[in-house]
Amino acid sequence: MSLTKHQTEQVIRRARDGSPADLAALARGWILFPDPLVHKVPSIFFDHLNKSDVPTNIKMDPLDIWARDQPPVSSPYFRAFWSICGITHLLESAFLDRYENDFIRAWPGIFKWSAFFVASRVKTNTLGRKPRHKVDRSTFRVRSMTRDAIAGTWYAAFRSDAIRQVMIETLGFLEVVVALWVHEDDYKLDDMPPETTPDPTPLFSTQHLPSILLHCFLTTTEGDLVEKLFSMVRDIPQAARIVTRRLGDALKGSKLLPYECAVLLQLMLHFSWQEPQLGLFEAIMNHGAAILCTKLLVKVASCIQSSYPERHPDLESLLVLGFMCIQRLTQATNSISWIIQVVNAGILSAFVESSPVFRHLTRSDYTAVSAILLETIPTYLCYRSVVHAVDTALQNLERTDQLASLPTSRAWRLFKDLTKLTAERKALVTLRVKPLKRDKSTKCGNGECEIIDAQNNFRRCGNCLSCFYCSKECQIAHWKSGHKLCCEGRRNLGDGATSHRNMEYITRVNQREVLRYTPYLKTLAARQYPGIPLQDLVICINHRQSPVTPMLRSKSEIPPKAFTPPADLHRPGQGPCFILISTLPHKDEAHISYYDTDIWTVLSRDEMEPPPELDPTGSRYIDLVEISGLENWREYWAGIGVDVEAD
Repeated sequence: MSLTKHQTEQVIRRARDGSPADLAALARGWILFPDPLVHKVPSIFFDHLNKSDVPTNIKMDPLDIWARDQPPVSSPYFRAFWSICGITHLLESAFLDRYENDFIRAWPGIFKWSAFFVASRVKTNTLGRKPRHKVDRSTFRVRSMTRDAIAGTWYAAFRSDAIRQVMIETLGFLEVVVALWVHEDDYKLDDMPPETTPDPTPLFSTQHLPSILLHCFLTTTEGDLVEKLFSMVRDIPQAARIVTRRLGDALKGSKLLPYECAVLLQLMLHFSWQEPQLGLFEAIMNHGAAILCTKLLVKVASCIQSSYPERHPDLESLLVLGFMCIQRLTQATNSISWIIQVVNAGILSAFVESSPVFRHLTRSDYTAVSAILLETIPTYLCYRSVVHAVDTALQNLERTDQLASLPTSRAWRLFKDLTKLTAERKALVTLRVKPLKRDKSTKCGNGECEIIDAQNNFRRCGNCLSCFYCSKECQIAHWKSGHKLCCEGRRNLGDGATSHRNMEYITRVNQREVLRYTPYLKTLAARQYPGIPLQDLVICINHRQSPVTPMLRSKSEIPPKAFTPPADLHRPGQGPCFILISTLPHKDEAHISYYDTDIWTVLSRDEMEPPPELDPTGSRYIDLVEISGLENWREYWAGIGVDVEAD
């Protein structure tokens, strides 16, 4: 607004008198006025928002915001709307503290007019649907501008602690915040046919002001107000659908908006931390939150890679927040299906492509980014299906040039460890591991049968993989006599985690880990449990931490309800029951293996013998630095202006 001082003073005077054109112009550009004059403006907006002028009938709203001669019936609505728009600019100025008391005094009128406009203009449309009656583009513009003006004004006021406290204590405040957020997607002009006359310049550059307001509310408010807010949404799946749909729409846009995407991710994190009984977390996961976050990370990483070594702090902040969100969502689900879907969606590709900027991250930010590769994925590699998904993703990376930037990154060792672990676990799928063979004195699992496995050809139970039978009839008899109690408990853990193939694979992984650590376990037994027979100890493997380290517990230390060994293993005269318990990351379940043979003897090897290694041909792992030489990689990065010595 290029005006002389005299012209500016005239605009201010006429706007104070209620001139439509001058009030609209003042609301749009008063922040650009010279400093002595700008201080005269906010009081004009506060005066036009008198609570006594608020109508009681929402049907009387003429939906008129255009700067022309206003008829008497629409003048109060017009002045109130543009006054709300003018107050929004306090966010862009340094004068909010100066007008703090004035805003508090005017707040009753600001709130009543805002609540009226929300009822008359914002909430008239059904959630996410087009109105049944025909609405022209001008009306859509009025409704969308009103919604954003209210959200922008309230967000600007939230910067003041005193104002925020008064706003929160106002009866009905939470309902208005929820209504603004729920109806954020309504009144999209893209859904309307274009008009011959161009639309007026929008007041705000962002399209997610209600989400920004809600995020500000959640991050600055203490107490149980957050739970009350979500209880007002009532339809929890609808709330989850809203935030996931908006993140999906942001990904479809031609231009990535880091701040708006960051706000949506923050809302997801707020949802995930709510009480389980609300069902918010489960709802957002069912709507694909983890997959959307992964796709966002892939897009962010691609933008970072294409512009490197030029840095973009907003993209780097969004990258850290995205990995934090993925880590939180996958950790809280305890579900291998989400881990697999995140891997298939490209989380490893996003990690590798964004690796050049890891050197610029703080220690805490890098810890947040690397947690998915350092903690989550390695712990779930005890499942065959996860191993297959990660191995496939690594093969796809090897077919591209994305790994070119990784060897000089601070994440190279972390990625290399994950690749080696995946190759080792992949080899266990096809290679035979030293099994826990039954000796030839093993009897049939059916306690009424006296047949001995002299030919080592008994068949084992396909569900628990721990009991062996000479015939189908003996298996049925043992099932009815008590084996059902301990076998069915490990059948219905859900999510495919304990499918027959996964259970068999977990048993194989456990055997491999125990075989590797046998000397350590014997030393540990002698130090922690001196004088206690080895058969009275339980081998415990915790797959919820990486790397896996077996531990020992006495059978007396294990709660009786923690496991239910097969009844035949406790028959008088039967040999001791050897137990191996592995704690799984899936739903905190435990996989229990029972053996009626001395596993310490079967797995024993010489203390000086090196740990057994897998067949090298089972690993596709290639160290690019060892092949090409570190100096070649330094020359490559030096050519684009990156100092590799900094790492």
